[in-house]
Amino acid sequence: MSEALAVYVREHEDVRGARALVPFLVNPGSRVAALLQCGDVRAAADVATGHGEGAPAHAQAVLNALRGLPPSKNVQYASTVCEAFLSPYLEH
Repeated sequence: MSEALAVYVREHEDVRGARALVPFLVNPGSRVAALLQCGDVRAAADVATGHGEGAPAHAQAVLNALRGLPPSKNVQYASTVCEAFLSPYLEH
């Protein structure tokens, strides 16, 4: 489903419309992918790490997506949240 949103954004150049559809995605991984495609790294980090649905793979996907992005408050926030979430997994 996140792939469908990527096509929608690419063909219609309507990120706002695609972003409005993200809450309807059930799978957290799909939500993370769709938010990243919409450029919302902050929300992607929140979904990847939160509400008992957080998964290391999703947090790592957000960190991977941040590589090469220009520094901003949202990029710094997403990086900090995902790194903090992943730190217990990396200590073992």
